[in-house]
Amino acid sequence: FWKKQEDRFKLMVKRQNLAKKTSDELQQFITKWNKTMLNLAQGYRNLTPYGGEETGTLRQACIAQGILSKSMADHYSEMRERILTDTGREASDLTKNMFVNSKQLEASGKRLSKVIKTARSKCMDSWVAYAKAVQERQRLELADKPVTRDPFVACRLYDRDVANLRKQEMQYRKEMTRLFRDFKVEDGRRIDKTQSIILDYLLAQKAMFEDGIKFTESAIDAVKGIDRETDVNEFIRQADLIVAPSDSKGKRAAALHADNVFEIQPPHRDPKTLSRLYDQECQCQGALYRQGKFLKTTWKKSHVVLSRSGFFHQFDNKNAVQPEVTICLRDCQVNLAPKEDACAFEIVEPSRGIFSVVGGATRHYYKAESEEELVDWMIAIKKHIPESKIEINEST
Repeated sequence: FWKKQEDRFKLMVKRQNLAKKTSDELQQFITKWNKTMLNLAQGYRNLTPYGGEETGTLRQACIAQGILSKSMADHYSEMRERILTDTGREASDLTKNMFVNSKQLEASGKRLSKVIKTARSKCMDSWVAYAKAVQERQRLELADKPVTRDPFVACRLYDRDVANLRKQEMQYRKEMTRLFRDFKVEDGRRIDKTQSIILDYLLAQKAMFEDGIKFTESAIDAVKGIDRETDVNEFIRQADLIVAPSDSKGKRAAALHADNVFEIQPPHRDPKTLSRLYDQECQCQGALYRQGKFLKTTWKKSHVVLSRSGFFHQFDNKNAVQPEVTICLRDCQVNLAPKEDACAFEIVEPSRGIFSVVGGATRHYYKAESEEELVDWMIAIKKHIPESKIEINEST
């Protein structure tokens, strides 16, 4: 799908450049024709054709005009300046519009590609950070040393970046659809305008030179035969038929340009793999209430995660990425705290500063919603704390 979207955009850029080229050629033709018509018929033979690279009925009309120019070289002598002024101005305006549209289309493509590149780069960086954290944990576990950096947080950041990447890719799809739709409308208008300019030019010749009526009528019929719907639909058909080449096994080949933003994919992007990684890092999670710092009767609901590495993380809400509190349970104590609440417990974290000998420990109080949940949390935490450090605190 992304290869087809990219090829569609390339086709739009190619057609836009062709439209600009045709409008430039048409403007040059009108300007040169205005000057040449003041000279002898030989000067008229110096006119350059236009629209030779167009397709469909518009191309047929351009070819007919080239034949007309050669056939009527002996019949034209001069053309009134006032008749050609408006036609030349319209051709000039068309050229300016094509230039502006080309720049806008190019800028839109660069903007969309930049957003995708940024999101993919950030996703790759967060994956590398998570992989390093896992390697560091494995190294410390083999050396029987405490884990100082929990890979769970890095995994959570990677999960967020993958979700953001999916969001940006969806936005890319919507923007490309809108861009293609708007371009189709503008391309039809461009064909109508080109038809109008050529038709004005031909009608001017008919009015001014009776000797050229026979050949001019033939060219007018060709120009009037320009079918906007036929040309635009042919362009749409070409875009819809773009298919990426297949390899020998029948799979779509990755025949992408070196600068293609979809060439390098972040690892483990599928939802099932992400879910498995997340489950591996998370031992249990759920809602707990933390006691207020100043008013002990106040309990604030938080989202708590106990990671496989033995870290107790407290988040402001379930969607938060960075934890508000992180406790390494290795050297902590956990106590039931019935004095605070029937479903409360405390985690006593020893001081780790330079004054830890005289400094007091940090006590974190949490409350479960029921006694069953309290038991579940105590059992889960117990796995990371020596048996001798779990007790009921009756004096709290």
